[in-house]
Amino acid sequence: MQTRCWVLKMESRVLISAVFVIACFIAESYAFVVSDECKIGDGWIAMSTADTAEDSEENPEMAIINLKPDEIALGKPFSFNLKVCAAQMVKPDRITVDATMPAHKHGMNYTPTVAFDEESNSYKVEDFLFHMPGEWEISLSTFQGKAVTHYTKVVRVN
Repeated sequence: MQTRCWVLKMESRVLISAVFVIACFIAESYAFVVSDECKIGDGWIAMSTADTAEDSEENPEMAIINLKPDEIALGKPFSFNLKVCAAQMVKPDRITVDATMPAHKHGMNYTPTVAFDEESNSYKVEDFLFHMPGEWEISLSTFQGKAVTHYTKVVRVN
Protein backbone atom coordinates (compact mmCIF):
# COMPACT_ATOMS: atom_id res chain seq x y z
CA MET A 1 0.00 0.00 0.00
CA GLN A 2 2.84 2.36 0.82
CA THR A 3 4.40 1.84 -2.64
CA ARG A 4 1.07 2.58 -4.30
CA CYS A 5 0.74 5.90 -2.42
CA TRP A 6 4.25 6.82 -3.47
CA VAL A 7 3.40 6.06 -7.12
CA LEU A 8 0.21 8.16 -6.92
CA LYS A 9 2.13 11.08 -5.40
CA MET A 10 4.73 10.78 -8.15
CA GLU A 11 2.04 10.70 -10.86
CA SER A 12 0.45 13.81 -9.33
CA ARG A 13 3.79 15.62 -9.36
CA VAL A 14 4.38 14.68 -12.98
CA LEU A 15 0.87 15.85 -13.91
CA ILE A 16 1.31 19.14 -12.05
CA SER A 17 4.70 19.66 -13.70
CA ALA A 18 3.21 18.97 -17.14
CA VAL A 19 0.39 21.45 -16.54
CA PHE A 20 2.93 24.04 -15.38
CA VAL A 21 5.08 23.55 -18.50
CA ILE A 22 2.03 23.84 -20.77
CA ALA A 23 0.89 26.99 -18.94
CA CYS A 24 4.35 28.52 -19.35
CA PHE A 25 4.36 27.69 -23.06
CA ILE A 26 0.94 29.29 -23.54
CA ALA A 27 1.97 32.37 -21.56
CA GLU A 28 5.11 32.71 -23.69
CA SER A 29 3.17 32.46 -26.94
CA TYR A 30 0.71 35.13 -25.79
CA ALA A 31 3.43 37.41 -24.48
CA PHE A 32 5.02 38.17 -27.86
CA VAL A 33 3.39 41.60 -27.68
CA VAL A 34 3.16 43.35 -24.33
CA SER A 35 0.34 45.87 -24.16
CA ASP A 36 2.71 48.63 -23.01
CA GLU A 37 4.78 48.10 -26.16
CA CYS A 38 1.75 48.84 -28.32
CA LYS A 39 1.30 52.38 -27.13
CA ILE A 40 2.04 54.96 -29.78
CA GLY A 41 5.34 56.55 -28.86
CA ASP A 42 7.76 58.91 -30.54
CA GLY A 43 8.34 57.87 -34.14
CA TRP A 44 5.53 55.28 -34.13
CA ILE A 45 2.33 55.71 -36.14
CA ALA A 46 -0.85 53.65 -35.96
CA MET A 47 -2.41 51.51 -38.65
CA SER A 48 -5.93 50.22 -38.23
CA THR A 49 -8.47 47.82 -39.63
CA ALA A 50 -11.49 49.04 -41.58
CA ASP A 51 -13.59 48.56 -38.43
CA THR A 52 -11.46 50.58 -36.00
CA ALA A 53 -10.18 54.10 -35.54
CA GLU A 54 -6.43 54.45 -35.81
CA ASP A 55 -6.02 57.47 -33.57
CA SER A 56 -6.78 55.75 -30.27
CA GLU A 57 -3.91 54.42 -28.17
CA GLU A 58 -6.39 52.14 -26.41
CA ASN A 59 -7.52 50.52 -29.66
CA PRO A 60 -7.24 46.73 -29.16
CA GLU A 61 -7.11 45.99 -32.90
CA MET A 62 -4.29 47.94 -34.46
CA ALA A 63 -0.76 47.70 -35.69
CA ILE A 64 1.91 50.32 -35.14
CA ILE A 65 4.89 51.07 -37.35
CA ASN A 66 8.09 52.92 -36.58
CA LEU A 67 8.13 55.14 -39.64
CA LYS A 68 8.80 58.83 -40.25
CA PRO A 69 7.41 59.67 -43.71
CA ASP A 70 9.35 62.97 -43.80
CA GLU A 71 12.63 61.03 -43.71
CA ILE A 72 11.83 58.70 -46.63
CA ALA A 73 14.02 59.33 -49.68
CA LEU A 74 12.41 58.60 -53.05
CA GLY A 75 14.01 55.76 -54.98
CA LYS A 76 16.00 54.49 -51.98
CA PRO A 77 15.15 51.36 -50.00
CA PHE A 78 14.28 51.84 -46.34
CA SER A 79 13.33 49.68 -43.37
CA PHE A 80 10.96 50.00 -40.43
CA ASN A 81 9.66 47.98 -37.48
CA LEU A 82 6.07 47.03 -36.85
CA LYS A 83 4.10 45.59 -33.96
CA VAL A 84 0.69 43.94 -34.07
CA CYS A 85 -1.57 44.88 -31.17
CA ALA A 86 -4.52 42.53 -31.49
CA ALA A 87 -7.07 41.72 -28.80
CA GLN A 88 -6.34 38.00 -28.96
CA MET A 89 -2.58 38.65 -28.50
CA VAL A 90 -1.61 35.61 -30.55
CA LYS A 91 1.49 35.83 -32.72
CA PRO A 92 0.35 35.63 -36.36
CA ASP A 93 1.38 32.66 -38.49
CA ARG A 94 2.40 35.02 -41.28
CA ILE A 95 2.54 38.74 -42.03
CA THR A 96 2.69 40.49 -45.40
CA VAL A 97 3.35 44.19 -46.01
CA ASP A 98 2.93 46.12 -49.26
CA ALA A 99 2.10 49.62 -50.49
CA THR A 100 0.07 51.08 -53.35
CA MET A 101 -0.58 54.53 -54.79
CA PRO A 102 -4.38 54.81 -54.86
CA ALA A 103 -4.30 57.78 -57.26
CA HIS A 104 -2.28 55.84 -59.84
CA LYS A 105 -3.63 52.36 -59.03
CA HIS A 106 -0.21 50.72 -58.85
CA GLY A 107 2.08 49.39 -56.19
CA MET A 108 5.76 49.21 -55.42
CA ASN A 109 8.27 47.77 -57.85
CA TYR A 110 9.94 45.73 -55.09
CA THR A 111 8.76 43.05 -52.70
CA PRO A 112 9.67 43.82 -49.08
CA THR A 113 10.80 41.16 -46.62
CA VAL A 114 9.25 40.69 -43.17
CA ALA A 115 10.96 38.86 -40.30
CA PHE A 116 10.24 38.65 -36.57
CA ASP A 117 13.01 40.15 -34.44
CA GLU A 118 13.16 38.41 -31.04
CA GLU A 119 15.37 41.10 -29.51
CA SER A 120 13.01 44.02 -30.18
CA ASN A 121 9.86 41.88 -29.99
CA SER A 122 8.69 43.37 -33.28
CA TYR A 123 8.74 42.63 -36.99
CA LYS A 124 11.46 44.10 -39.20
CA VAL A 125 10.29 45.16 -42.66
CA GLU A 126 13.11 45.70 -45.15
CA ASP A 127 13.45 46.68 -48.82
CA PHE A 128 10.51 49.08 -48.90
CA LEU A 129 10.95 51.55 -51.75
CA PHE A 130 8.70 54.38 -52.89
CA HIS A 131 9.65 55.33 -56.44
CA MET A 132 7.19 58.25 -56.85
CA PRO A 133 6.12 61.20 -54.70
CA GLY A 134 2.53 61.35 -53.49
CA GLU A 135 0.15 59.41 -51.28
CA TRP A 136 1.03 55.79 -50.60
CA GLU A 137 -1.23 53.38 -48.75
CA ILE A 138 0.79 50.92 -46.68
CA SER A 139 -1.12 47.69 -46.18
CA LEU A 140 -0.37 45.01 -43.63
CA SER A 141 -2.09 41.62 -43.51
CA THR A 142 -1.83 39.19 -40.60
CA PHE A 143 -2.72 35.54 -41.04
CA GLN A 144 -3.68 33.34 -38.07
CA GLY A 145 -5.10 30.01 -39.17
CA LYS A 146 -7.97 30.87 -41.52
CA ALA A 147 -8.40 34.36 -40.06
CA VAL A 148 -6.95 37.33 -41.94
CA THR A 149 -6.82 40.89 -40.62
CA HIS A 150 -5.91 43.82 -42.87
CA TYR A 151 -4.46 47.10 -41.60
CA THR A 152 -3.77 50.26 -43.61
CA LYS A 153 -2.11 53.64 -43.24
CA VAL A 154 -1.85 56.42 -45.82
CA VAL A 155 1.44 58.35 -45.83
CA ARG A 156 2.51 61.24 -48.01
CA VAL A 157 5.98 61.10 -49.52
CA ASN A 158 7.54 64.15 -51.17
